[in-house]
Amino acid sequence: MNKDTTIQQQCKAYCLKHATTSPYGTYFSESGKKFIASKFGLTTGEVERILTQIREEVVSGK
Repeated sequence: MNKDTTIQQQCKAYCLKHATTSPYGTYFSESGKKFIASKFGLTTGEVERILTQIREEVVSGK
């Protein structure tokens, strides 16, 4: 569990650094999501959840 959390934190930091941001949130193309998933050993669904979490944090001002 701890290892997964660390990988997700690293993925989240990477996404924040490299994402295309807009007033509506953080976005990656499908190929970008696949690249990130392979880079961190995650599924594209897990990457999408991390991006959703980032969007929710941005909207809530965290």
